[in-house]
Amino acid sequence: MFRSVAVALFILLTVGSCAQAETIRLATLEWPPYIGQELEQQGYVAEIIRTAFARSDIEVDLTFMPWKRTVEETRVGRFQGYVPEYFSQELRKDFVFSIPVPGGPLVLLARRGSGISYSTLKDLTPYRIGIVKGYVNTREFDAASYLNKQPFVDDLTNLRMLLRKRVDLVTMDLLVGLYLARKHLGGTRDIEALQPALEHKLLYLCFPKSRDDHLRLLVAFNSGITAMMADGTLAVIQDRHGFVQSEW
Repeated sequence: MFRSVAVALFILLTVGSCAQAETIRLATLEWPPYIGQELEQQGYVAEIIRTAFARSDIEVDLTFMPWKRTVEETRVGRFQGYVPEYFSQELRKDFVFSIPVPGGPLVLLARRGSGISYSTLKDLTPYRIGIVKGYVNTREFDAASYLNKQPFVDDLTNLRMLLRKRVDLVTMDLLVGLYLARKHLGGTRDIEALQPALEHKLLYLCFPKSRDDHLRLLVAFNSGITAMMADGTLAVIQDRHGFVQSEW
């Protein structure tokens, strides 16, 4: 009898161990209101990622770090993926891109009343433009070597450099600009977005080709996000985080 009980306990423990969810490590940055350690559920993007992977019994551990490190450490396989990224043909050499989720408009921000306007990128030649080190913007903008682009460590630093007149313009997601200005700079009264937007962006999760598990995780995430789009879960998460496209 004791032998039978021991065997039964062994089977139960073995099954329980096998049923435990896999945990993967993803790298990211502080990029509110999309993702951030102080946001509810760590933000819209974080909740979407966790929900999508949960459908394959995969748990997600997010590590927050500066963007350049996020990309480079994932590239060499220290993390199983990073998020959120804009699509880049150049990055496809080292990463596979997931099915995208909704993002926002990428714009040029200026000091209010600056009088700056543009129709094409050539019109921006006279201006100093703040960018974030390692960010993808648009293919045309990133290839425009004739522009005076000045790199800084993050979006908040860019906004501060703009208000201090160290640069004339900065590239930024509109919703990120709104959030940072309201939280850290006393509001949006001193800055404005130029029209037209550079591009309306989608957000991707990237998996490094340097890791053997990149295709398995890509399939798991894509399967989960596709189901969330079909059953309305994605829209519910967007609504809960207040992601309604708004005007400046």
